[in-house]
Amino acid sequence: MTGEFPPRVRLLPGALADRIAAGEVVARPAAVVKELVENALDAGATRIAVEADGGGLTRIRVSDNGWGMRPEDAVLSLQRHATSKIASDTDLERVGTYGFRGEALSSIAAVSELRLTTACGLGEGVRLTAFRGQIEAMETVGAPRGTVVEIERLYESVPTRRDFLRSPRAEGDRIAETVERLLLARPDAAWHLVMDGAEGLRWPGGTRADAALQVLGRDTFSRMRPVESASGPVRLAGWLSLPSRTRPHRGGQYFYVNGRFVRHPLLMRAVDEAYAGQIPAGRHPAVALFWQVPPDRVDVNLHPAKSEVRFRDEADLYRMTRAALLAVLGNAPESAAGATGPDAEGARGPGWWAALRPLGQLCRLYLVAESPDGLALIDQHAAHERLLFERMAAGPPELFDPPVVAHLTPAQGRAMARCREGLARAGLKGEPFGRDTWLIRAAPCGVSRAEAPEAVSALLDAAEEAPSESELVGLRAAAACRLAYRAGLWLSDEEIGGLLAELARCREPWRCPHGRPTLLVWGESDLAGFFRRV
Repeated sequence: MTGEFPPRVRLLPGALADRIAAGEVVARPAAVVKELVENALDAGATRIAVEADGGGLTRIRVSDNGWGMRPEDAVLSLQRHATSKIASDTDLERVGTYGFRGEALSSIAAVSELRLTTACGLGEGVRLTAFRGQIEAMETVGAPRGTVVEIERLYESVPTRRDFLRSPRAEGDRIAETVERLLLARPDAAWHLVMDGAEGLRWPGGTRADAALQVLGRDTFSRMRPVESASGPVRLAGWLSLPSRTRPHRGGQYFYVNGRFVRHPLLMRAVDEAYAGQIPAGRHPAVALFWQVPPDRVDVNLHPAKSEVRFRDEADLYRMTRAALLAVLGNAPESAAGATGPDAEGARGPGWWAALRPLGQLCRLYLVAESPDGLALIDQHAAHERLLFERMAAGPPELFDPPVVAHLTPAQGRAMARCREGLARAGLKGEPFGRDTWLIRAAPCGVSRAEAPEAVSALLDAAEEAPSESELVGLRAAAACRLAYRAGLWLSDEEIGGLLAELARCREPWRCPHGRPTLLVWGESDLAGFFRRV
C-alpha cells in the first residue's frame, strides 16, 4: 500500500452527462434524423419533410404538421428525461410510441446549435435557440401548427466524433436509408427528402405495398411474394424475395416490430434458415417483414437508440416466422420471362424434367439434353447432389447390421461425441468402439454400406458445433456433396437417364442444396438469334 487515496466519486456536470448520452442516442447524423422524425410521428404528423446538407454535419432540418408544443413544454423538452409519452412503470411495460426515454432533443442540443419552432395551431408559436444544451434565446413567432427543428454545427463540441464519421456523401446515404426505413413503417404519411438542395424522395402517402415498391425497387419487388401468418395475438405480414433474387449483404432486409425498425438476431436467423439450401452461402434474400406483437410481450427499453428489442416468447416467434416463410418459398413460382436458369422454374413443372431427352455428356461434367424449351445443360455434380440431399431427407435412416466400422480422426471423434444428438436427427447413429473407431449403426436415407464411411466423414467434418435446425440441412448437404458425381467422371447413358428421371421427382431440382443452379437452357429463339436465323 502506498498510502494514496483512490479517486473520489463525483456527480458529473449536466452538460458532460448530456454529451455522453448523445454518444449513445445520436451517434451520427442519421440518428439525429431518426429521433426527430420519430418525435414527429409520435406527435401525429401526417406530413414530414427532411432536409440535410453536407451529410447532416452542415445542416439538418425536420419539419412536420403534428400537434406542436406549448411554450412551457418546448422549454422542458430540451431537458433530459422530459417526455409526454410515459408517466409510470405501467406505461413502460406497454410502450406504443417510437420515443419514450426523453433523451433525444436534449442529447442533440448538447452537441449542436438547435433551433426549435413549434406551435399548437393558434397562429402563434415559440422559437427556442440552444447551443451545447443551453437555451440562449426564446421568442414568440407566427407559425402554423407543427414543429420545425433545425440543427447546425453538429458535433462541433466533440471533434473526435466527427473524426469517426464517414464522408459527407456516405453519411448522407445513411440519412436517406433512415428515411426510407421510416417510410416503410409509416407509408400513410407524406414524406419529402432533400439532400444538398436536390430532391431525394417525394412520397404523397399510400399503401405499404406501394412503399415497398418505392424502397426496394421495381425489379426486386416484382420478384417478391407476400407472406401472412398469425399465431395467437402475434401477426406477421410482408414480402420475401424468391431464391433467385439475392444480395451479398443484408441491405435489402427490413424488419419491423410494432412499426419500429429493428435488427434482431432471432429474426435474421429465421430468415436464413427458411432459405437454407436454396441460396448460395454468403448471399441474402430481400425481405420486408412486419410483426404485430402485444406491447407487453416485447421489451424495447434495451438501448438508447431503441433499435434492439427482446421478446417474451422468442422461441414461438422464431418457429412461427420460419414456418410462414417456408410455406411461401415452397409454393412460390418464379417468372420465366427472359430466364435461362432457375428463374424459369415457375413455367417448368415436374413434367418438364420428365420430357428431357438425353444427348450425352460434355467435358465429363455437364449432361446435354433436348428440353421442351431448347438445349439444356445440367451440372452433373450439382444435380446429383440435389438428388442425394432430398433422398437423405425423405425417409428413415439406413440401418446397418452388422454395423459399419468407421475409423475417425481425433477431431472427427470429438465432433461425433459432442454432436451425437444433432447427428442422430440428421440420420447418423453410432457408438465408440475403441480409440478413434466408431460403429456406425445408421446413416441418412439412401446411403449404402459402401458409401457410409465417406458420408460419415463428410457429416463429421461439417459438424464443428452442435447443430441447429439449419445446420442439420448443412450436414446433409455436406454429405450429399461428398458423395455426388465428381467432375471428370464419365457416366453411361443408363446413368444419365436414371439421374434425369430421379431429378424429375425431386421437390427442388433447380438448385443444389448450397443454392447453385443445376440447369442452364438455351431456348430456340436464343439459338436462332445466335445463328442469325431470325
